[in-house]
Formats: sequence, C-alpha cells, structure tokens
Amino acid sequence: MIGRFVVAKSLLFVVLATATTWGQYPNQPIPTSPMPHPGMAVPPGVNPTSYAAGAWEDAPTAGPVIHEDLIRRERDWGYRDTQLDLLLRTLVRNSWIRLDYMNFEASRPGSHLLGADNPMVPDERFPFAVSAGGTDIGVATVPALNSIQLKNVNGMRGTLGIMLNDGALEMNVWGLKENEDSLDVPDLGAQDFGPTAGGGLPPDPVFAATSTLVNGQPGNNSFLYDHSFNARYVQDVWGTGINYIANDAEVGEGLRIMPILGFRYLEVDEGLFQTGVFNGGFDGVVDFGEDLNSNGVLDTGEDINNDGLLDLGLVSTINSRVNNQIFAPQVGLRIQLQHRWFTLGFEPKLAAGVNTYEMEVLTNRLRSFGDPLTRDSRSGTKFAQVADFRFYLKLLPSENVQFFLAYDITVAGGVSRAYDNVYYNDNGQSEPPAIGVEPGFEIAWWQGLTVGGQIWLR
Repeated sequence: MIGRFVVAKSLLFVVLATATTWGQYPNQPIPTSPMPHPGMAVPPGVNPTSYAAGAWEDAPTAGPVIHEDLIRRERDWGYRDTQLDLLLRTLVRNSWIRLDYMNFEASRPGSHLLGADNPMVPDERFPFAVSAGGTDIGVATVPALNSIQLKNVNGMRGTLGIMLNDGALEMNVWGLKENEDSLDVPDLGAQDFGPTAGGGLPPDPVFAATSTLVNGQPGNNSFLYDHSFNARYVQDVWGTGINYIANDAEVGEGLRIMPILGFRYLEVDEGLFQTGVFNGGFDGVVDFGEDLNSNGVLDTGEDINNDGLLDLGLVSTINSRVNNQIFAPQVGLRIQLQHRWFTLGFEPKLAAGVNTYEMEVLTNRLRSFGDPLTRDSRSGTKFAQVADFRFYLKLLPSENVQFFLAYDITVAGGVSRAYDNVYYNDNGQSEPPAIGVEPGFEIAWWQGLTVGGQIWLR
C-alpha cells in the first residue's frame, strides 16, 4: 500500500513538471539537446543553454516573456579595487609615525615683585620699616619670584607624516607635564623677646608684605603676614599643528632646502597662588590665631590663650589664573644636509596670528576675616607671534627605522603671564578689596632636548 502511494506521488510530480515546462514554452517542441548546434551564433553576453531553448526569441504576444542577464563580476563580492582603495593603500604605504620624548624648561618670572611699587622705599625686596597706628612694629620685605624655576619638565610629541607626489604632509600634537615651583618666606614673626644679653633691644619682628597702591596711586600701604607666606607657580603647555613640506624627499645626498607652509595652535595656562597668614604673634601675644604650624589642630604650645580653643590666624589668598590660546598660520624652511647614514638639519618656522585670552584674579579674606571672596576677570584677543627653531641629527640605520636627536627653541610674543596680571590696589578699609586684573603681555619661551624614533609603514 505504501509502495503504490509512493509511485502515485512520483507520477504526479512528473506530470506537473512536464506541464510547467510546456507552460513556459507553449509553442516550442521539447529540444533534444540543450546546447546550440555548432553553426548557431549566440549573441554576446547570452547564456548558450537559454538561447538554445528559445528564451531569447521574440515571444508571441499571448505568452510570457523571459529575460536573462548575466551578473557582472564587479557586482559580486570579488569586485576589483576602486580608486579610493588604491589611494588609501598608497597613503598607508607612504606614511610614517614618529614619537618624541621632550625635556624642556620655560622662561622664569624672574625678579617680578608680588606687590606694587612703594615710592617711600628704595627697594621693596630688602627690609624696610613698617608701622601700625604710627608706631614702628618691625621690618618687612615684599617677596619676589626670583627663586621660581620652571625647568626639567618632561613631555611627549607624536607626529604622523604622509608622503605625497610633490612633498609631505605632517600632523603633530605635543604637550608638557604640568610644571610648578614654589617659594616660602622663612623666619617670620618675633625674632626674640625681651632685652638681649647685653641689655639691648631685641631684633625687630619680620614680616612678609603685599604692597599696594592707594586709590590707584602710588602710596605707602602694605598687608602684613607674620606667620607664613607661600607662593606657588604653575604652568601647563601643549600644542598641535599641521605642515606641508614641499619637495620633501630622502633620496639622494647633498644639501636640500624645502619650504614649509602650515598652521599651529599653542595653549599656555598659568596660575599664581599666594597665601599669607597673620596671627598677631609678632609681639609675643597671638591676637588673631594660635595655629602656628597651619595644620588645623591645637598642638602642644599653641594654646597661648589657655582656653582650650584653636584660634585660627587670618589666612589671606591672592590667586591669579590665565589661559592663552594662540591660532596662527606659519611659514618656514627645512634645510637638510643629507648623507646615506645620517642627516643634519635646521628648521626655522614663524607664525603670526591671534591670542584669545582669559584671565582672572581672586582674593579671599584679604585684610580681615570680614573681607569676602572677590573675583575680577578679563577676556579678549591680541596679536601674537610664535617663532620655532629646531636643530637636529637624524640617524638612518635602516630603510624603515630612523632616530632623532634635536634641540628645540620656541619663542611666543603677546602671551599673558599669571604674575603680570595682578593689579595691587587698596581703596581703604571702608571699601571692598580692590586687588583685581590688570592685563599684561610679554614674550615667553621654551627650550630643551628631544629624543625620538620614526617608523615607516611600508
């Protein structure tokens, strides 16, 4: 029974298949051979089997029309490389990557005074007499930034280069680790109490001072600190750029001079943070505070008032911050003396553009506990210039690896420095604190050694 059912199904399948074939070609006899005879001309691009079956003849209006087209090779997964593919492959084969280690130093603030000029004093950097209520209370000095050193800061630079038909394109980004230094004024306050062994007067108490103008005019006015004074200077620098070097090539020996055209970005952030503490202990009695070591804890020997309470001194702060962002197109030259195994080079570049700056000065408890936090800020743009000079030796141990040793010098004009923006002024105790912003601009520089390596992606 099962066998007859299977045979019946097979016969039905054959009949249906035959009917379907004749339905596609109702007016055609069943071809004895699917291949065309040797003399038959097959149109280009046509499947011979389909042509022999009559699929490419003009079908009658009453029957269906079957069209056939060959799928071209370009439309399959194995298509040929496009021009974009070839371009990208060529760029990769003609590109290189360089990584440099940098050890730099920056221009120092120098002998810049942390205060205003006092016409009553020949030089505020040396001790001068100070008084309160018409009575001399000791000697003071205005700190200067002579001891601040911005050197031995590490950095990194990465460069990507692409060789073109008539030159090269180089893109770089670099940055230096945050560079900071600080100064402290030692031995403040009372130097001794009572008469000396010989019966003379004790040494004068010593103060650090912030000298100020008076209502915007030169005057004899200072804020005093008899416990401690500290100034911390911070700098953060980074930049990026893109350059086109014409006729760049390492083929051949001799002297080569290659023009450079590009664009650079340089950002310089700086901060100056001054903190002075006054506790009135210069006369042997702590009037304003007892935290002599500024640790916030009442330690042994600090409870001068014998009340078991920690009376904090007056901690005054003057903070200055500035952000410089220089955008500038640049031109230059790459001068190389090429040899088979090494290259000596000198690369000067000059950029001229605009510095977009923001600066801010904050004070807190400047003259008394009641003085509030004050903030003064400025922003704007200024013309700026950047000159860059590089002297380098390039070693060529192989075709794909190179080593560099260079000395770089960067000089930027129209840069605002944190120490040069503070306006030291006082309008009197009855007026709000008046230390604020006075924009200043100058020339800053960075220089140092660079050591790096380059790999060609051939």
